[in-house]
Amino acid sequence: MKNIFILLLTSLFLAGCFEVGVLVKVNRDGSGTVEQTILMNKALVQQMEELSESFGENNNKKFSLIDKKKLIKDAAEMGEGVYFMYTKPVSDKDREGYIAYYSFKDINKLKINQNPSDKAPLPSDGESKAPKEPVTFSFKTGKEPVLIIRQPDASFTPDSEFVDADEPQEAADDTSGMEMMMEMMKGLRVSIAAEVNGKILKTNAAFVDNNRITLMEMDFEKLIRDREKFKEISKQKPKSMEEAKKLFKDIPGIKFETEKEISIQFR
Repeated sequence: MKNIFILLLTSLFLAGCFEVGVLVKVNRDGSGTVEQTILMNKALVQQMEELSESFGENNNKKFSLIDKKKLIKDAAEMGEGVYFMYTKPVSDKDREGYIAYYSFKDINKLKINQNPSDKAPLPSDGESKAPKEPVTFSFKTGKEPVLIIRQPDASFTPDSEFVDADEPQEAADDTSGMEMMMEMMKGLRVSIAAEVNGKILKTNAAFVDNNRITLMEMDFEKLIRDREKFKEISKQKPKSMEEAKKLFKDIPGIKFETEKEISIQFR
């Protein structure tokens, strides 16, 4: 059996200690920026560097988390008029990575992939098989602009080839498997948010913090701390992102906006 929770979990599982955050900032004229934050455990980065050197990848060039060619390609996939600007390296005691900055002229043409697995800077054997789940936008200008965010209606069928859920389920039921998953999920976080350049006057968003609304925030480390709850969730078989969001609604460390269309009026 296949299900969306296992798909999302497994697609990020190999990244270990991986954090990705996407923040869309919108101006009053519908232009704005996208900030994409990528952080990975330093030990994992070192292992990837050693692996790259061992196999002679990239013409013996040292592995780097920042791949500008990919970032430029990512900009094109975000929509017409989206451009990659620059990156800012980020580092702390345990992690390193970067923030990539993109600009867009018209948010009506912007598309943000809701599936975070494509953001992991890991070796691959070609194009990702993970489904594209774009969040789209529309914008009404005026004295009090209105931003509309439309979430995708993603679905996953039983014959999906992405992952076999039996193995992760066995790991969730097995004590040693659970310990391994808990270790690998330390620091595993994903978030998508939008921020308007002004004061929010009216919105139907569930998670609002000043001028920012959160569409998705998943802290897998917090999720897996409650073993019984994690086992219960992993046994569920939601067939769509909407069902998954309802399943995770009241779980610590998990925020899922359940509205398909979020309206934000601001000034």
